[in-house]
Amino acid sequence: MTLFYYATAVTTAGIAGAAALLDGPARWWCAGSLFLGYLAISAAGGFAIKMNYFCKSVCRGKPGKKRIALTFDDGPDAEATPALLEVLKKHKARATFFCTGEHAHAHEEILRRIVAEGHTLGNHSYRHKWWTNFLAGGPLKTEILRTQQVIKDLSGISPKYYRSPMGLTNPHLGPVLRATGLKLIGWDVRPYDRGTPAKVTVARIAGAARDGSIVLLHDGGASPENLAAAATGVIKHFQALGYSLVSLEELLQDPIL
Repeated sequence: MTLFYYATAVTTAGIAGAAALLDGPARWWCAGSLFLGYLAISAAGGFAIKMNYFCKSVCRGKPGKKRIALTFDDGPDAEATPALLEVLKKHKARATFFCTGEHAHAHEEILRRIVAEGHTLGNHSYRHKWWTNFLAGGPLKTEILRTQQVIKDLSGISPKYYRSPMGLTNPHLGPVLRATGLKLIGWDVRPYDRGTPAKVTVARIAGAARDGSIVLLHDGGASPENLAAAATGVIKHFQALGYSLVSLEELLQDPIL
């Protein structure tokens, strides 16, 4: 049972109680306040993946082995992703790439390179649109499965992890993920790297990440030079502290299929 179901049950019971026990304006004031509170909590739950409001997500790994997972969204990108892969190869670091179906289809060779160099592929929906969060069961399942099929056809890998566009969730996502066998991945460190100078991104991650952290970054649409500089700075900082930069399978100790 998720927080959404508990909130729905409590709100329904409260409104029913107000209708049965109160009269006049007090009844409507109490019922209305409960309903507005329910809407506010549900809206917050849709935006805050860490709340696990609509469905359970994994936002960090178990600490104890000095591991951090760098995750990159919205690619593959024709220029930024190859530049990033060179940095990862040079420093012997592993990462996870949450790819959109559209970009995977457009950059097949880069997708295959990601796999060949030991990194993990994740599902980030087909089109990465904000309105994906408003899709119901059937259309949402189609959006996710379409990406699964594209990535499998092009790389031979079926992703086991899903990250929703912008980290948004809704009541339909949990059942769809269970039906497709995907694990929802969030993050505990978000440096807001889009359009941010590399030094600032590195400083934000260095100040926030800790053993077991999942870091949200972007390769899709990124400046190749800025992304490479940020990745280099983050990797060097944590490797100097004795950390390993690992894939999600390693961080979460999931078997690699």
